[in-house]
Amino acid sequence: MIYRSLGKSDLNVSVIAYGAWELDGICWPKITEQESIDVLDFAYQSGINFIDTAPVYGFGKSEKIIGEFIRSIKTSGKKIPLVATKCGFLWDEDKNVTVSLKYDSILRECDMSLERLGIDSIDLYQVHWPDRQTSPKETFKALNRLVDEKKIRWIGVSNYNLDDIDFALKLTDHLTSLQPFYNMFVRGIEKDIVSFCLKNNIGIIPYSPLCQGLLTGKIGKDLVLSENDGRKYNSNFVNHEKFSRNITRVEKLKKISDKLEIHLSQMVLSWTLNRSGITGLITGSISKEHIKSNAEAVNINLDKDILKEINEIISDEELMTGISF
Repeated sequence: MIYRSLGKSDLNVSVIAYGAWELDGICWPKITEQESIDVLDFAYQSGINFIDTAPVYGFGKSEKIIGEFIRSIKTSGKKIPLVATKCGFLWDEDKNVTVSLKYDSILRECDMSLERLGIDSIDLYQVHWPDRQTSPKETFKALNRLVDEKKIRWIGVSNYNLDDIDFALKLTDHLTSLQPFYNMFVRGIEKDIVSFCLKNNIGIIPYSPLCQGLLTGKIGKDLVLSENDGRKYNSNFVNHEKFSRNITRVEKLKKISDKLEIHLSQMVLSWTLNRSGITGLITGSISKEHIKSNAEAVNINLDKDILKEINEIISDEELMTGISF
């Protein structure tokens, strides 16, 4: 495994992070709590020292499972992994979700996350999504207080545009990362956000680098999404014409990975991991086989001729738009 410093922070993170959304038991196939802990342990044994989650994943379930895993690590005497979670999504008794980044709400959310995770301080606390009804000054006042109280170590933002990030930097000295939706098929951040983050020492840790499975080569044009499938919000899947064009691109990319005798997902992760400004990648799976394959992708080096072939396939201007679903 390869490790890199995340932005200006002292967090030395594995370049493949474990994204724990798939442990929610709602949007993805259900597995037992013990199976989830075993998956986390397998990722840990594979050199992954960085876990990314959020309270809304399973309405607290993902954080609770990670908390159980951390307790098992503490018992063994091993170093516990770095944990990133988020704030901003609230839910009621009927599981209706709303966005709130108000001062008091963030303070309450953080305390609940700390309790579920069973830790004293969160390594990276991220704004999950912008709240256009709340002043960023109020939001970052709360986050700065949490840093001062040592309940969180560093601040991150997710799904922010350039103006959002620029303004956030004026409100805190502790912003160290951006988590955008970024992959071969969604590359809007390359236009101006990447260069801005490099200039301001903000690490970029994209989620869905495999475009929620689309870039694995295992999805065909006959895919039908179930009602609970988390991909029903992703335009790369629900826009039929866009989906068809992407499948054609995937077929071309797979010919290259077959030539290299590696999994398409490994080639995609290697390409993404070595893009300018990218610190690491958030990859989620409940399959140990997939976790192993993802971890091994860090050892793959693509030469300039292969990169040229790949870039010719994904050079369409259509792919240079979008920074979120």
